[in-house]
Amino acid sequence: MEQNHTVKAVASAMRQDRGVDTATESFHRNILADNISCNLISGQRAAWLFDKHSGIDIQQIRLSKKVASSLIDSKKIKIADLESLRMREYDADVDRSDPIIGSAFSFLSSVTDFTIALGGTLIDSWKEYKRFRASGQEASRASGAAAIAVSKGFASGHHQGRPRSCKQTSLN
Repeated sequence: MEQNHTVKAVASAMRQDRGVDTATESFHRNILADNISCNLISGQRAAWLFDKHSGIDIQQIRLSKKVASSLIDSKKIKIADLESLRMREYDADVDRSDPIIGSAFSFLSSVTDFTIALGGTLIDSWKEYKRFRASGQEASRASGAAAIAVSKGFASGHHQGRPRSCKQTSLN
């Protein structure tokens, strides 16, 4: 009886949950519109920073793509004077310098390569067996052809799921 009540409570909470709506509202509530709008044309999103030098002071001006393009076309500024405006930098590079992560990645890569190679070898031998059987050959000859296909697969080394062509193998 208690489980039934718990399930109903969870179902009710799920019906009332507005996760995406709440996240969107929070994003818009917390974003600082002044930091992302163009200084010259309001309502346009800034994409570039331009350092304006006046005497000793340096003032950073946020420019939209359209404004920056117009200023460059009219030779008011140079493209080299612009800096891409990025609100927040994220490091998306996976660091495998940790010994545990590096070892796990290496192991999983090896297992994946082995599985793909083994699967390709078995599929090639099965196709060869079916081809010989379909051409009316006896089972022993078809089995022999399948065995040869297996040996070719192991000799040529299925690399990343693709068997090397016959021209590349040294056993042909």
